[in-house]
Amino acid sequence: MSADFAYAVEPLQTSVLASPSERLADKVMAQVMNEPPPPPLDQRQLFRLYENYETTIDQQIMALSNADDVYCLQEIIPRFPSLQEIAMSSDFWFWHGKHKTPFDGCLVLPNDELQPVGCRHLDSLLSAISQTDIKLRRLTAGLLSWWFFHKPAAELRNTLSFCSNLTCLELCIDTGENNRDATLADDLIVGTDVPECRRLLRTGLLRDFIRSLSQLQTLYVVFNWHSEEEGYPARLKDIMEPKHRWEHLRSLTLGNIICERQDMMSMLKRHKSTLKELCLRDIRLKSTSWQLLLPKIRRTMDLDEACICGEIYGLEENPPYPEYWDLSLPDASEDLLRDEINEYLVNGEIKRCPLNHYYNR
Repeated sequence: MSADFAYAVEPLQTSVLASPSERLADKVMAQVMNEPPPPPLDQRQLFRLYENYETTIDQQIMALSNADDVYCLQEIIPRFPSLQEIAMSSDFWFWHGKHKTPFDGCLVLPNDELQPVGCRHLDSLLSAISQTDIKLRRLTAGLLSWWFFHKPAAELRNTLSFCSNLTCLELCIDTGENNRDATLADDLIVGTDVPECRRLLRTGLLRDFIRSLSQLQTLYVVFNWHSEEEGYPARLKDIMEPKHRWEHLRSLTLGNIICERQDMMSMLKRHKSTLKELCLRDIRLKSTSWQLLLPKIRRTMDLDEACICGEIYGLEENPPYPEYWDLSLPDASEDLLRDEINEYLVNGEIKRCPLNHYYNR
């Protein structure tokens, strides 16, 4: 089951008439999507579309104030007693195909998500499930604000009590962003909530929940941003309990966390007999080296699939010297070094770590 909601935050505040820059943006987007540019609209058409937008906004505000989304799910979900999988997709994470929204007949979509992002969506779903005997096997949620976990421990345990049999948990956690100037795309400040998120996760709320999932086969925990000023939202041990072993863990994806290579290897060794798929994206090794970690992963693990991607940071250990590689993400662009690293980790015939060839100080 996939759950998608369209929540309005604020009505459109800009002029109804499209500016030349907006028309140019439409043309550029059409070129990127390999589609014909949209035809120009006259004033009458624009006003009619704007009226549709205002009507839809009013309907959405009323639905939120009446909790129609919550009541709808509480009525519908009990009709699926065999339900095993739920996906809450917000923004573009875990988004499959094109879905209808109340704004399909409008000129534009709302310019923001209901805040904190994803929390009402997931709370509504889980509230409905909690009133049934459903035991989920797979839970996917993203984009989901870190604020979702800002609950008393007992309340969070109750919220997730029917997830004890999960074999797959996939979370993309939002750590905040802010536009200093909404007209400038490159003026985006990311990771604005990193300090608060980090303090919360160090209480062990998320780690304890994940540790309780004894049947876990797939674990995906990615934070969408770290902060240049504030650092990373979580340590490895805030996600995965040190010395704990999930007996069935086969696939692991971690993103935007900080750790040492020794901590990473200790965790991987505990799962060497089962783990076959590994993705590490946007990871920082605090004071240790990727040039030492990757060969150890290759020698220790028997992986079928590996993906080291995004911006990875480390510290060459003798002598200490900063390491940095931008390997990009597979769905964003091609990267020869990333491909070579990932092939190295699964192909026993490649003897030398590719980072030794490409390392530039």
